[in-house]
Amino acid sequence: PVSLIQESRSNEWILQTFNSKTASPVLPLFRDYITLSGFAVQETARTWLLNNEDPSTGDNFYNGLQTVELLYFEFQFPSKMQTDKSTTPSDVIVIQTPAGYVWDNCAGTFAWEPQEDYADYLPNSPRTCVDGSGELERSTMTILIKEPLDVPAMTTIKFRVNVVNPAKTPHTMLNHWIITHYDGASDDILATTAYESWDIIPQLADVFIELIGNSINKAAGTKSRMAVSFVPINDADQLQLTAQLPEGFDFTGCTVLTDGHEIVSTNIETVVVRAAVYEGVQANIVIDGFTLGEIGGQTTFDLITYLDTGEQMDELLGFTDGFVLPGNLEVLSQGIESVYTLNPSIYPGERNVRMSADATVTFRFAFSRQADPGDLIAVSSDYYRMYADNFVVIRYETGKTVSTEVVSYADGTIIAQIRSVVLLARTIGYDSPSYEVSIDVKTPALPNADDCYFRIELRETGTTDSSQLPIDTNDERDIGFRLVENVEVSITLPPDDEAPPMAEVDIELIIDPVSTNPNLFYLMAPTSYNFTEDCLVEGGSNNEIASCVFYGNDATSGRAIAKLVTKSGGLTAVTDYVVITIVTPGENPDPDDENSVWFLDARDSSSGLQVGWGEDPTGVTIRQMEGAQVVFSGIPEVSTELAVTFYTVEKVEAGGTIRLVYPTSIVLSCDGDFFHPVSLEGDITCSNNAKTGILDLSMPRPLPAGQQAFTVTATPPNVVDDAGGNIFKMLVYTPLGKVVDAAMSVDGNSIQHGLTVSALPLIWSTSEESKQSTISVGFELLADLPEKDPPVISEIVVTVPPNFKQMVTRASHIEMLGDSLPLRSGTWLNVDNARKLKLLLDETDAAALAIGAYRFSFPCMLPAVMPAYNIFHVALCSPNADGSNSTCDGEPFGSRTLTTFPLAGFDFGDVNADASQYMAATAFASRRDMPQGLWKWVLLCLAPFASAFACIAWP
Repeated sequence: PVSLIQESRSNEWILQTFNSKTASPVLPLFRDYITLSGFAVQETARTWLLNNEDPSTGDNFYNGLQTVELLYFEFQFPSKMQTDKSTTPSDVIVIQTPAGYVWDNCAGTFAWEPQEDYADYLPNSPRTCVDGSGELERSTMTILIKEPLDVPAMTTIKFRVNVVNPAKTPHTMLNHWIITHYDGASDDILATTAYESWDIIPQLADVFIELIGNSINKAAGTKSRMAVSFVPINDADQLQLTAQLPEGFDFTGCTVLTDGHEIVSTNIETVVVRAAVYEGVQANIVIDGFTLGEIGGQTTFDLITYLDTGEQMDELLGFTDGFVLPGNLEVLSQGIESVYTLNPSIYPGERNVRMSADATVTFRFAFSRQADPGDLIAVSSDYYRMYADNFVVIRYETGKTVSTEVVSYADGTIIAQIRSVVLLARTIGYDSPSYEVSIDVKTPALPNADDCYFRIELRETGTTDSSQLPIDTNDERDIGFRLVENVEVSITLPPDDEAPPMAEVDIELIIDPVSTNPNLFYLMAPTSYNFTEDCLVEGGSNNEIASCVFYGNDATSGRAIAKLVTKSGGLTAVTDYVVITIVTPGENPDPDDENSVWFLDARDSSSGLQVGWGEDPTGVTIRQMEGAQVVFSGIPEVSTELAVTFYTVEKVEAGGTIRLVYPTSIVLSCDGDFFHPVSLEGDITCSNNAKTGILDLSMPRPLPAGQQAFTVTATPPNVVDDAGGNIFKMLVYTPLGKVVDAAMSVDGNSIQHGLTVSALPLIWSTSEESKQSTISVGFELLADLPEKDPPVISEIVVTVPPNFKQMVTRASHIEMLGDSLPLRSGTWLNVDNARKLKLLLDETDAAALAIGAYRFSFPCMLPAVMPAYNIFHVALCSPNADGSNSTCDGEPFGSRTLTTFPLAGFDFGDVNADASQYMAATAFASRRDMPQGLWKWVLLCLAPFASAFACIAWP
């Protein structure tokens, strides 16, 4: 209608209800009746339209709660819009939104269309926007006409402004845009028109999609679990969830864990869940057992709810505020090393990393999402302790180090920041690029690899804990390492853990299996040790060890190995008195050399696996025979006595053997008078193999414990060129051929060139115990001294055997019996030491000493008991160093000793035949040619009452 229709009695609506005509043929069909008042019919706007379309993209805005950007309005009224006058107020234009719509920054987003034509519209008319307060209330925009002139009828007004859709389509009676032109003076409606709004696509609210569960996989391509939460706008029966990105999601075979829900269907990346949801009530659905997408990255999901009839209710398409899917970090290889495994030449055999030990773990890995500088590398384990020292990351293919800095490390987690490079992601299906991280750790007390796992992740900068999703992760699915026990082992030899060299020794083997139950052991001895073929002596108080046999030698180190088998059931406790036989080497290994360590390998024979190993760093100490010494002159090609002495710690029964191993370049003789038994008793048999350098003395009598001594005759070479050097070895064997004592590295005297000299025989006057005798010794210079730098004899030192005592108290007690010695002027005699007699020579004259025999005698007190080392030493000493005036000590290896002549002593009652011959020869010599003391001695020897075999010393 064009004109207004006034309210009247005829402007009524009648509403009646009736029953069905077939309900009853008798009863009346009338039921209800009501009269409704009509409404006035108003004039309409000539134009009233809206356009829900983005002017630049053409997109429509139909989603619930979505902002309709720059919604287009256009209207045109049939009557003019009057501005205010002195007699009448301004007309008013009121625009009402459908119920539930609100303005979006009305003042800020309002713009005339086009903006440059604003002067043609209502530029001076103020606008007021008011938002409705609920889903049933309309929002309004009121325009008060304040233009300079009335706006003519049929003027087209166009503008744009932002509005926000309601959550869902309002009731059909409330889903219209209404514009009304009011008369300013009467408030009468001059024109009004409604424009039907668009249907709203309800959008699910408060949507939350996250991966849940601490132990659930979160890496791309793995099975996982997620929670989907939302508030529906409308009641619904089903949720359809589609994973759009990343590609590769697969819901096949998944389940729901929330009560009352069930899987209706799956189609790879889509799952339909039956779940009754209600308007405004938060719904929570947990989906488990689906496969996450590949590569990783920001996820995109479509959510749509339906009624069971298939009618769509709500949706949320392209939801990107869910989780960022971590990439898949795959460990390509891993390893664990310790100082033992890294140094097989030092620690031979199988030395698996032990529990509660220092080690280094390495992981080579590749991943599907790159990490940038500033991002973090995190490695963690519940049981391994991580150390910041030596943390290294390298690019595996190039070996180049990736610059990182450890920023945090606790007992089980270490976090390092990537400094300057991008860690590149790999292409699916390829193992490169890859990286390797190396970390020092303390291993746990857990033997099985699957007792603990490692989590390796790349995290974004600012990530504070593992609850936040990482860039890449291995989901802690990589197991740790198989570790073995630190088995305790000890090699003991009571009381002092000392053993002789080159001997078969019974030692006690103490094994504590700790937490293991091994039934097989391999005992690896230090270098040069060995085992007897059947090495078990005692199997233990409880027969813990059933057998011990020599197993062979380690292929790498050559060390000897013994195999020990336990009784049935294995070893469960510390062994008690298990004794085995070992064969000791000639010398102690270097204590700083790991080759001196004993290793015990504990195994389970059924699996063949090592369950533990242990080491004893000391074991037994090789005890060289005390006091082992060899003394000879060292004058090339001159035969003199070679004295041998040593101490034994235990008695050797009759039939034993003393073996002297010597350099083959030195010629030894032990036949007849070339051998002096000294302390050895019985009819000693000497056998000498010059080719092998082995001299054996067979002893018919027992060899008591204590010091032993004997001499043989030696002819030194010009140079000792044996491979083993100038070294002697002494071994004492039982009658059964077992070594009971030995000294395996005894230095020989140096070869002395330029001094061709030999010892004169030892002569004594009497040999009664505790009586004074006269001892005569000396040397013979066999060749001229070199003209250039001759060796100078500065002192002659005679050392008498232990318990002997030289009795010289004045110079006259020394009798010169041969060529005259160039004695030093002034004090030429030193007798400060009761066992040493020292004659000091004039060094200038001694440098030109003539060829000749130089003999002298001195009084000496004999002991009550002959010592074991009944050997005299005659030492020729070189001059003092500049600035020193000390006398020579005369020791065989002294710093000033040129050469030492050992002379086997005599026993009580022994008669020296050479003494009477020498005395007879000197009796006819002119007294003028003899020292006065010697002449008196000769006279007494020739006296009728003097014994032919014993001359007393002249006081």
